[in-house]
Amino acid sequence: MKTNKILTKKVHKSKMLVILTVAVLILLISTEIFFLVQVFIGDIPYLFSIELSLIIALSIIISYGYAPLTVTLSESSLVLRRGIGRKQFNYSDIEYVEAYDNKKIAARLCGIGGLLGFIGRYYTEGIGHYFSYVGDYSQAFYFQLKSGKKYMLSCEDREQVISLIREKISCRG
Repeated sequence: MKTNKILTKKVHKSKMLVILTVAVLILLISTEIFFLVQVFIGDIPYLFSIELSLIIALSIIISYGYAPLTVTLSESSLVLRRGIGRKQFNYSDIEYVEAYDNKKIAARLCGIGGLLGFIGRYYTEGIGHYFSYVGDYSQAFYFQLKSGKKYMLSCEDREQVISLIREKISCRG
């Protein structure tokens, strides 16, 4: 499906997120190396190391797959490009959009909290339950669909993005 782009903005990763991502990747890779050494020494079974390697690899692949990369506004929809695939929200389905006040504490209910993004199901007082694709909370905004589902995204120039989305949802009549 071809989209007529109005605007594309990069999802900026906060310094905290970059530090968390590097730390988690170092931890995962170090763990894998440690267990591979233990296999060669003969202290643990070979099968255990294979299982651990698969778990670590899947964790990294899934994290990358959901990681937010860009937010694109087209003529008819907001498109979130992720590491693998994209998620599209038609303006006709969006009820409202608001800037996120990053002073609120977000509780992660299920998801990834620092490996390539803050991704998953979260809860924040005042917003309620929502699905997050955030790289930097200081650039975050959230919206609710007519179905009641809520999403939080982040990107550079969020005020411009919010303004354009509001313009699009107000034009639908």
